[in-house]
Amino acid sequence: MGRVISFVFFIVFATLLVSITGSNMQSVELSFFPLPFSINAPLSILLWCAMAVSFLAGCLLLWVTTAGGRVRAYRANRKLQKLETDMNTLKQMTLQGQPVQFYSNSTALTPPHLQKKSAFLSPKDLPAL
Repeated sequence: MGRVISFVFFIVFATLLVSITGSNMQSVELSFFPLPFSINAPLSILLWCAMAVSFLAGCLLLWVTTAGGRVRAYRANRKLQKLETDMNTLKQMTLQGQPVQFYSNSTALTPPHLQKKSAFLSPKDLPAL
């Protein structure tokens, strides 16, 4: 049913576009003010070009505005893959009877000396006087 409705809308829209294109065939002059040249073309061709440029500009704007969401999804996917790898490693270690050591504030298998260090020093990192 949905395909039939979308096909009917497509036919109506295409008929409307063809009739607009057919009724606007007179030639118009398009001049670019500061530049020394102009173009003589049918109005329908200029309308189609304007619609195409607007469509591409809208696509570019949408792509730029959704970039943050794509970056967040990529980072979440990487984190999920790392956690799944850690989970599978822990499962294998427990099945083989190996002891598993957990570290706080990090993933299960990352020892403290391999974790990223903060740019700021904590009081315990300062040398004793």
